[in-house]
Amino acid sequence: MFFFVFFSMFDYYQLASGSAFLQKGLPTAAFMNQSVIEQRFLEEVRGFMGKGVMDAQLPEVRRALEPMWLSLPKNSQGRLGNAQVRYALHRYFAKRHGWHLDGLDRTDAEASPSGIMKERVPLFLMDLFEEAFGSSGLMLHELAIFATTLERIIHDEAKNRLNGVYKALANISESFGDIVVGEAAVSTRLSEHDAQEVVKVYMMMILLGQDKLNPETGSLAKHQQRLSKDYPAWSDTLVWLRDIRDTVAYLDEGKANPFAPETGMSLQQVERVVEHVSDGLGSFQDTECRRLKDLLMESEHMDSGRVLLSDFYKKGMETTMQFVERPEYLRQLGALDETRAGEPRVVIPNYILGKGNCLADMDFYSICCINECDALMGQLERTIAAPQASPERITAVLANLSTSTVEATGELSPKMSQRLNEVAARNGGRVPLHSRLFAQWLHFLFPRECPSPHMAGTHNPLTPAEWQESTSENPIMKKADRQKYIIAAAGQAAPLETFDGSMEENNEEKQVEMMRWSDEEEILYLPLSASNNSEMSLFKFAFTILAICGIVLAAVDFGRRSGALNGLGLDKSEKAHLV
Repeated sequence: MFFFVFFSMFDYYQLASGSAFLQKGLPTAAFMNQSVIEQRFLEEVRGFMGKGVMDAQLPEVRRALEPMWLSLPKNSQGRLGNAQVRYALHRYFAKRHGWHLDGLDRTDAEASPSGIMKERVPLFLMDLFEEAFGSSGLMLHELAIFATTLERIIHDEAKNRLNGVYKALANISESFGDIVVGEAAVSTRLSEHDAQEVVKVYMMMILLGQDKLNPETGSLAKHQQRLSKDYPAWSDTLVWLRDIRDTVAYLDEGKANPFAPETGMSLQQVERVVEHVSDGLGSFQDTECRRLKDLLMESEHMDSGRVLLSDFYKKGMETTMQFVERPEYLRQLGALDETRAGEPRVVIPNYILGKGNCLADMDFYSICCINECDALMGQLERTIAAPQASPERITAVLANLSTSTVEATGELSPKMSQRLNEVAARNGGRVPLHSRLFAQWLHFLFPRECPSPHMAGTHNPLTPAEWQESTSENPIMKKADRQKYIIAAAGQAAPLETFDGSMEENNEEKQVEMMRWSDEEEILYLPLSASNNSEMSLFKFAFTILAICGIVLAAVDFGRRSGALNGLGLDKSEKAHLV
């Protein structure tokens, strides 16, 4: 079954009690101590700049970031500015772990007098990086340091949550005593059963929220029973957790004393297990995202990567899956296509990647579905290794790439080639890899994998809880209302209008036409200095034109005064009309 089955049921349970969706742990955990973050940051940087223990991670992180580094536009100093750094880090963590760090796309968080909101931690670190490396931007090595520092802070947060697990378990079992991560003796070990219980409760905390570990809200056994009953994927999750524990134990076998065998797991091993859980949960749950996509594709409208809204609701009722969001909520996510007459359609990749499908909200990051289009972009970036390229070079790469729904043919259709040439013509003969028109072209080529782009500022995707808070409306559409919508939409589907204006059903370009092309262009992540240079070039051009006009007017005036215009065959009366 699916991760989403449980969360749909959990949402309904929460609605009945007045709170719609999973929340971010305890209210008291909403802030992080600014001095602690800064100290951790400085320790990391000192280690990286020297021969720190974390240096071994840098080559791998650097290799992962290098294709994006090469393909992103740089500022006048050959560095990545603030916007480029945020984009690169977002792509890196989303692809590597399925992590979506809130602070990389939200700037409205306010720091408190005593700390800093967790949603703003990455932005706060960017300020620290500017202090450490200057405000001219980041080079590749510095970007790798930034990424690894953020990853270590997230791992530290996992250890802090592990402390919460030990505290909760200590209330029901004396074997956990007063265990505190980082303060326990190295020799402290947990039995295999206790270690299994710790990891299981840790996962329960991820799925249900940290507040469920509070003994006052109910026993842990009660919550585990609820998971076993309402969450069909729970048994698969326990198998995955056991595999991680076994892997950590196997890797440590060579370090153990063969003459003094030990049983169970050390606290350090348990810490590594929860780090692996945090790192791999995104990939583990992404298999369920793919199943969700497959279900929607069963109702796909004419190979367009879209599902009629009525079919979207029907599929939800048939499969007990989610598919219950109100049109207003889908619209603000950017997942509702209303560009054509007739019934709105849900854009499959935009919906899958929407914040409503994130598995868990972990302090200052969420675990969400992985963007399949990133793999295509990554291959293109590795090959092009530049911010822009000719249509021919892009075609040579993408025509030979396959996805789970599109087979490589070695060539593109004439219509898609024409569109790519139009994008290049809009941008001086070359295609910017990070532009709205190219992202739209990718969506046309891979409609089920690449999301449909929107102009900056036109959408502000919110989580269901954020949307409910801002609108005071429930993002879930009641079952009775969905049934009414399905009945009203029956038989009202508009016929397909083809390129030549006819109503032919078998037009070879129907898939492309089903997605209306927009000519709005926007170069994404353009460095500020480049924008300033463009303004300066315009100013210089205007100044040159004014100077030339001044010279011409001066020459005409000089000629008039000196009589040089007589050579043009004008008598004095005619010259009077030129004054």
